[in-house]
Amino acid sequence: MGAAREVTVKHFAKATTSPEAQDRIGKGVIDWMDKWVGYFCGKGMGYFSTNVLRFEDWPCNALYLEEYWKIRMPDLNNAPEVVVLEGREYDLIKVPRLKGFYKGRII
Repeated sequence: MGAAREVTVKHFAKATTSPEAQDRIGKGVIDWMDKWVGYFCGKGMGYFSTNVLRFEDWPCNALYLEEYWKIRMPDLNNAPEVVVLEGREYDLIKVPRLKGFYKGRII
């Protein structure tokens, strides 16, 4: 990694903060998600699909990882642990991950 002292970056905030720019950026995000989310979340899925995985939630190969683990451990989530919080039950689905990966995070 290196840096060149003679290089400067100028950001013109108006280009990204105007209402027109926000609309353009928002449309770009939706278009990008509609283009790619089907690869990661299943065919026919798009930005406005219910319960669609966002790219921040899982790595890009999440569907393939799920298939990988289902082949090796088909009963992995047949009996998830259940916790009750404020009167609602939540399944704690097991997520295979390398030791130390996402340390300190609840997934």
